[in-house]
Amino acid sequence: MACRRLLLASVLALLTGIAPVEAARHEDVTELLGIDGGKAGRASEIGVPSAANTSKVDSDTDLTASAHGAHHGEDTHQGTGAHHHAYSVVDIAVGVCFVGFVLVMTLTLLLANHSDDDVRAAAYFMVSQTVSIFCAVTIDGVMGEEIISRVKVKGDFWTGVVLRALYGLSLVVTVFVRVARTESKVPMMATGVLGGHLVGYAALQVFGPLQRHFDKHAITTIVVCVSLYYIILRAMLWCFEFLIQDSGEARELKIKTIHECKEDAFAFCNGFLLAQASKFYILGFIPEMHCQPQGRSQQEITKLFCVVGLYSLIVCVLAPLKKFAHVISLAQRTAGMAAAWLLVFAGEWQLFREAETPSYASGIMLVTFANTMVGYALVVSLDFVADRKWIRPSSVRAVISLVAAMVGISWEKAFHEADHAVASGLDSKYRWRSGG
Repeated sequence: MACRRLLLASVLALLTGIAPVEAARHEDVTELLGIDGGKAGRASEIGVPSAANTSKVDSDTDLTASAHGAHHGEDTHQGTGAHHHAYSVVDIAVGVCFVGFVLVMTLTLLLANHSDDDVRAAAYFMVSQTVSIFCAVTIDGVMGEEIISRVKVKGDFWTGVVLRALYGLSLVVTVFVRVARTESKVPMMATGVLGGHLVGYAALQVFGPLQRHFDKHAITTIVVCVSLYYIILRAMLWCFEFLIQDSGEARELKIKTIHECKEDAFAFCNGFLLAQASKFYILGFIPEMHCQPQGRSQQEITKLFCVVGLYSLIVCVLAPLKKFAHVISLAQRTAGMAAAWLLVFAGEWQLFREAETPSYASGIMLVTFANTMVGYALVVSLDFVADRKWIRPSSVRAVISLVAAMVGISWEKAFHEADHAVASGLDSKYRWRSGG
């Protein structure tokens, strides 16, 4: 089973991870796409028929309408109630997921081919974040759990933490060496983005349990974890700069990619730790990342949304200042990731309070669909605000990045539940066939 899941993760990382992830850097989107914003839209470049060639589309529509009418004629002839039947809860859940998938795919294509360059950049960034996080979560779920299960130390907390830490360090080495040895620009950028999420998620699996273990000292634990993580990344970055044998622009590009990878990993992990600490001061305890969100009061949910607003305000304030100091840039990214994590958690709390879902997994997928729809709407709205310069554009762009990260994290939780559901089903089928 683990081999199948690892194969799935590897194929997705190699085949689908590169293309969307390569456009993750906002300033490089136009160059990577190779499209002039002043020319005709993307529709003509991907083969979508123009207005002058719609006769075939119209005829196809007529044929579809005729078939649809014939279908209704048969239903009418047989009786009005012959076609309908009772739907189970599973049917409804599957139908919602199917309709949601179609809507998400349609809106993604719409925004990816939008006439506005900034909207297209945000759409590509959102897709790349989602694909990258999916690959990172799947690979980490296979490799990390496999390492711990192989040595049979699931009950030993500290041994598990040490093994997780060693696995995280091996990922840092692998990603940095890969970037240093890659010559082509696009695979290098893809490795940097995917590697940042891989390293960040691995670190999250180390420091998250430590934070819950020392929940009475949440702030002290965060300070120690953040400092230790930054020192480790900084030291390894300094070491791997010597492995880069290129000179001139090629060397600068590789160093920049490694720096971006380090900052993505740092913000992804520490934003989660800040989000967990915020939930601790609201709930009085630190829940797990994939915990049951039911039973939250409206007052607790309101407080969590207020914390999201606070972190978003910090992002807006620090965004114009990040060019003055590197620490300000790190603080702005970390605050943005904390707001993104908290937005996902707050959405889960609100939905599970207001609605009853067939299962926890179906509720998470419904939250993911809602967050994606809201994210798309916010991207278009915030881009409109940035273009009019009603608010400082750099601050608005930072909030757009926050929203894109929120969508990616939402899909991470949906991927986690779907992965466990599929793995459970396949394991049950395998045990049934083997007679176990």
